[in-house]
Amino acid sequence: MEELCGNGKEEVIALATMSLSPNAVCSPRPAVRMVCAYYENGIFYVSTDVKK
Repeated sequence: MEELCGNGKEEVIALATMSLSPNAVCSPRPAVRMVCAYYENGIFYVSTDVKK
């Protein structure tokens, strides 16, 4: 794990889920958020923020 994700590497992914709030035509809608992950000493640290 250290070789793949450690050594100061920061991984950025897009995490998509289905929103609980329907869209204008009452259908579920995807909600996508960027997530950063950093691995150090056997621990993943994950961060994200909300910007509307």
